Amino acid sequence: QNPVMNFVGPYASGDYNALVEAEGKDNAKITIECGDPAWPDYSWVMSGPFDTDTLTVNYTNCVMTSYNWTDINTLPGSKVEYENGEGRVEFDAEKLTFTWRNDNSDWEDVVFEWSFEPDE
Repeated sequence: QNPVMNFVGPYASGDYNALVEAEGKDNAKITIECGDPAWPDYSWVMSGPFDTDTLTVNYTNCVMTSYNWTDINTLPGSKVEYENGEGRVEFDAEKLTFTWRNDNSDWEDVVFEWSFEPDE
C-alpha cells in the first residue's frame, strides 16, 4: 500500500484549500487552491515520491495556474504562470498537518491542517 494513504484527504489554511492523493506505489499528488473553494483564484498541482523516513515529498513539477473570473455563469480564463516549480511538502503525523515550502515564491511557509468533517 502507498504510505501516502495515511495522509490522504482535504486540508485547509486560511484562504487555501488542499487535497492530498496517493499516486502509484509511493507518490503523493498535492493540489492547492487559493480563494473561495468554488471559485479559486490560483491553483498549484505537484507530485513526487513520499519519503517514509522524513514524511516529505520533494517536487520539481509544480504547475501554477491563475484564473480570471469575469462572470459567475461562465468558465474562467486561465493562465499557466509557471511549470516545473520546486519545493517540498512536510507532513506531521501527530498533528495531522503539512507544511508547504514553495521555492518559487518569497512567501512564508504555509501550514495546512486536516479538514475532513464526516457527515453526521
